[in-house]
Amino acid sequence: MKNFILKALLYVGLLALIATPIFFSANKDMTTKEEPEIKEEENKVNPDDLLKDDDEEGNEKENYEVVKFYSYDEKVRFTILNTAGYPPLALESLKRDLDIVYKDINFETKDYFSQQSEVYVTLKVDLGAEDMLEAGSGYMNLYNYDPETEWLHYLTVQAIFKDDQYYKEYSRLPREILALYFEIFYGVVDADPYASEFISYLDEEGHRIPLKDLLSAEKYNASAYDEYVTEEILMEYEINYYWFVHLQAISFATFFIDTYGMDDFASLYDHEDLVMAVEEISGKSLSALEKEWLDYIELNYMESDNDSDSL
Repeated sequence: MKNFILKALLYVGLLALIATPIFFSANKDMTTKEEPEIKEEENKVNPDDLLKDDDEEGNEKENYEVVKFYSYDEKVRFTILNTAGYPPLALESLKRDLDIVYKDINFETKDYFSQQSEVYVTLKVDLGAEDMLEAGSGYMNLYNYDPETEWLHYLTVQAIFKDDQYYKEYSRLPREILALYFEIFYGVVDADPYASEFISYLDEEGHRIPLKDLLSAEKYNASAYDEYVTEEILMEYEINYYWFVHLQAISFATFFIDTYGMDDFASLYDHEDLVMAVEEISGKSLSALEKEWLDYIELNYMESDNDSDSL
């Protein structure tokens, strides 16, 4: 099995949505190229709405457990709304995991993004979705929550930042990639964030997406990459059309953050034209930057091979 393939790819066929709130389901065909349906909803959260739920007859019920706790730095209060009736052990597990996840994210981003002072985490049961998750600025909803669930970093990134900065209309591409970056680097999924072998293979076979197209918000996650993707590649690496794009974007983002820093990556949120932005930040032409990225990938690939040989 390729060393970077995500263990959780079989569970997240809808993860590639770039609009918020973000939905994904465990039961989607990973090789489909069909555009997932996006539910239109505001990013902003209304706390009064979150503190209400409906019973089977559609009547509001407010007799569920509410657990509140502060993050390790006491800057964010998490409010867990246990509408699904999870046992105390599961709630304690969630509290511990949220604090760890917040610490991971805060460590790298605290100087670059303004944060919400309160985040609502609603535990729900949805018989129609085996593992549906959704998040927006100031909230996340967990359906059929498993205390060992993956993607908690991904969701917390969506929930923790204020919508006036993080959720700018033209920031959807770096926003999505940053959330995936944290899930891969800090989450429980096993992945190569550089996608070294995958990128090298695509480059050799002429199927790698050019950087100018990869950074295009208009093209990203659309069906604009048909000339690069093949069914053989999707089957070989057990991914879908959107992960074909995601893995290449995550690889470049990881290189960019490693080379130029999280502060420069965060500054991309202020630019509509990402091509112009990365050229300005790096002080290099896009072609020179693309070569630097590919050289970086090749070096990482060689080092990973040497590490494997030494085991």
